Amino acid sequence: MHESEVTKGFQTNMVWHIAWQQILFPGNNLPTTL
Repeated sequence: MHESEVTKGFQTNMVWHIAWQQILFPGNNLPTTL
């Protein structure tokens, strides 16, 4: 895999992780560490 694909995959995982936190814990707005 190219480095760009790895970075894109990591960012996508972060987005899904944050999205699931918002869905499961809507009252818990944690600061995003990107």
